[in-house]
Amino acid sequence: MAFQAEAVCRVNQDGQAATHVAQALGLSEALLGHWVRAARAQASHLAGNDALEQENKQLRAQLARAEMERDILKSADHIFTTEGPMKCFAFFALHADCWPVRQQCQLLGVSPSGY
Repeated sequence: MAFQAEAVCRVNQDGQAATHVAQALGLSEALLGHWVRAARAQASHLAGNDALEQENKQLRAQLARAEMERDILKSADHIFTTEGPMKCFAFFALHADCWPVRQQCQLLGVSPSGY
């Protein structure tokens, strides 16, 4: 394996021509070409996994935020059926330990500075 890795490294990182590397190491060009293609495919696969992991992380954060907003709106349903701004502020005080006040204000259309 070390021999194969060294041969691929000479082509990929050192920029040597595959023909010259194959001749110097006593390999067929086809075999070295196969090794180089396999190494590049593996490298691109790993890079693709990193991109997918990053996208999954972003999507999980978006989902968590959407679920939190849904829960806030479900809990605040009674505010929309009754009148009075004090109901909003009482709701914020009651749920301040559950959800960020800024997001509660944004969802319910209340200025955070007024709270």
